[in-house]
Amino acid sequence: MEIQLDKSKKYLLAASYGPDSMALLSLLLKGGYRFEIAHVNYHVREPEADEESTALFRYAKANELTFHRLDVDGKAFIGNFEAQARRVRYHFFSQIIKQDSELYAVLTAHHQDDLLETYLMQTKRQNYLSYYGIKIETIIDGVRVMRPLLAFSKKDLFDYDLVNKIPFAIDKSNFDLRYTRNYIRHKVVAKMTSTEKEKLIDTINQLNQQRQQEFLLAKEQLIDGHKYSIKALLKLTEEQKSSFLYFLLAKYELEKKFSSKLMRQLENFIVSRKPNVRRCLLNDYYLAREYDYVLIYRDSELKPYAYTIEKPGEYHFPQLNVNFDSLDKRLQFPLSSYPLTIRSIRNNDFYYIGNKRKSVKRLFIDWKVPYHLRLQWPLFVDCKGKVIFIPRFRSQYSEKSNSTLDVLLN
Repeated sequence: MEIQLDKSKKYLLAASYGPDSMALLSLLLKGGYRFEIAHVNYHVREPEADEESTALFRYAKANELTFHRLDVDGKAFIGNFEAQARRVRYHFFSQIIKQDSELYAVLTAHHQDDLLETYLMQTKRQNYLSYYGIKIETIIDGVRVMRPLLAFSKKDLFDYDLVNKIPFAIDKSNFDLRYTRNYIRHKVVAKMTSTEKEKLIDTINQLNQQRQQEFLLAKEQLIDGHKYSIKALLKLTEEQKSSFLYFLLAKYELEKKFSSKLMRQLENFIVSRKPNVRRCLLNDYYLAREYDYVLIYRDSELKPYAYTIEKPGEYHFPQLNVNFDSLDKRLQFPLSSYPLTIRSIRNNDFYYIGNKRKSVKRLFIDWKVPYHLRLQWPLFVDCKGKVIFIPRFRSQYSEKSNSTLDVLLN
């Protein structure tokens, strides 16, 4: 039995004293890999937990391995113990890796049976899934996590430990059938034949390939890297729309907000007669329909701004590039107008079109400026506070590359 990892990298092994992680520890030693050990003792199973922590520490010391240990009062956890333990565990791992830039990834001992158990639990819940089973590599709490044992069964690892006389301990809580995973492990997966497991793995792989194709389709529909056309969404199947929404949320690390309720909200956005509607996702993140597009944006990114222009010249700002020295008549303002201010909209702003005074808010509505752009679209204001120019908004706004005025908002 061998594992394939990059030997030029250094790893952090997440280890209990169970047969799976001890098998991985042994394989890393045999393969000549550089690694350290991270272990969490929740002090729930006394005195077994302390005995296992001590045994693991001694094994690490005997093999001259750096050992990181975190002691936690797991008995104080309220609610879902497994979920809280996982959060504590991965936060601990991330802190270790952040303090040592040489550590490349966390290694966990998830195996083929874990993959099957996870898939069966996923199908039982009937939630939308971006991935079925367990990924061989992922990011958790900002840290790369790798699972090099997914090709091996639990029995493979158990037999490896016995043949190679690797010490380990069995966590008796893993036999408590009140827990869904334990029930599936012992009553379903343990009774499957090798052929049945292979067929189920083929099914999982096919489902993941299908999901990947749906994500690629969703990605292809992106406009300007962050928004989607309503017309394009109307052509998608229900499953493809789910993939689209999950993909869009994942771009902002909001995939945990995915729900059937949010899918219904998206459907309402698509068919809504209102040109601008939005829904708060989390804190200042919003899912919005703005005229012909669906997008996500943050309110905190729409802060007011103002730049003072003392004299003509070429200027570059996050919202626009502008050259007042050009022959562009729109930008040839009398020197008496300076210093100019380029800023975002304010209450009671007005703009004169000919001799007619018009509210800038009303003007933006007439121009069909998307809501989030209304808060950022540049206004040119003279030294007396009068709005003297507003770049004309157009859908899919763009200027020629040699333009003297380039608004960078989208």
